[in-house]
Amino acid sequence: MRKRFLRKVLTLTILPFLFSMIFLCNSAEAATGSVVVIDGVNPEAMISGTILGDSGTTYIYAAIDTGKRQEIAEDVGTVEPFVWNNDPLMTGIAAQSLADTLRSIYSQTNPKGAPLVVLTHSWGTVLAYIALKNNL
Repeated sequence: MRKRFLRKVLTLTILPFLFSMIFLCNSAEAATGSVVVIDGVNPEAMISGTILGDSGTTYIYAAIDTGKRQEIAEDVGTVEPFVWNNDPLMTGIAAQSLADTLRSIYSQTNPKGAPLVVLTHSWGTVLAYIALKNNL
């Protein structure tokens, strides 16, 4: 029940923002772009004490309905989660990995003039800031 509620709240919060970003894209190049989804820490794992190791959560990506992901993919391009272990103690390693991922995606989207949308939540925003500030 709690997960379902969280998923609905995330969907209602995230989708308007994401769709507002999509409308800013040039539709001719849009479908060749990319959306990278970055989660924050895993609160359930923190509470249960299992945060260390690969928690494997992609709660924002999972909150975006499959049909909406397909619609976004048609309008913007691929929608992919950035998977990290959701452990704030591993921020430096995760930020470097994210920087490498974003650099790689940007090298593919930039020559086409296609958008690269970064959708973050919570600690994922911190990761994105560090990755962009220090590495790009």
